[in-house]
Amino acid sequence: MDLNFTAEYEEFRQEVRAFLARAWTDRPDRDVARFRSEATAQGYLYRAFPRQYGGSERPADAIENTVIAEEFARAKAPGEVKGMGTQMLAPTLLDRGELWQKERFIAPTLSGEITWCQGYSEPGAGSDLASLRTRGELIDGEWVIEGQKVWTSFAKTADYMFALVRTEPDAAKHAGLSYLLIDMNQPGIDIRPLKQITGEQDFNEVFLSGVRTPGAGAPR
Repeated sequence: MDLNFTAEYEEFRQEVRAFLARAWTDRPDRDVARFRSEATAQGYLYRAFPRQYGGSERPADAIENTVIAEEFARAKAPGEVKGMGTQMLAPTLLDRGELWQKERFIAPTLSGEITWCQGYSEPGAGSDLASLRTRGELIDGEWVIEGQKVWTSFAKTADYMFALVRTEPDAAKHAGLSYLLIDMNQPGIDIRPLKQITGEQDFNEVFLSGVRTPGAGAPR
């Protein structure tokens, strides 16, 4: 069994290596945002996302992805923005989001312009997530949200939260839940850090009182 890369993939490696030398290693400015934009345009980052949403739209190729990862690591070059937004929110919107949500959120999330936190766990809903009680009521085209989330990482710095909210209170506990996108910079949001035994405050409680977010088909 030959475990070496084929000549085709070694040629691709040299292509990636030459790009990194030109766009990162030999550049005195080391502008990360510029570099990521150029790397995406070359097809090395966000390969699963369409170009219209800030990706490079390249066919899936696990070996090419491995070569890219190896060469970026060798050059100590920044890869894709890592976080809940790029790894959890953006793929979900690409598959299930409304058109306006894709257009509004995916590209700036991939670039790091918009950051996210996750609103799932509650004081009485952790492993049994379907017990969550945060509720949303549709009023004049907007969801009005009341409730509490807990263990929320990055709540203090995130621009938005993607949250599970009970929007059909009479439905079975595993039904009647909606995945809502909440602007964290609005009245009615109270973020309280949870101090750990180490003194660090990585987690937060988030209280939502009269918080609003657009309903289906109603972009803000």
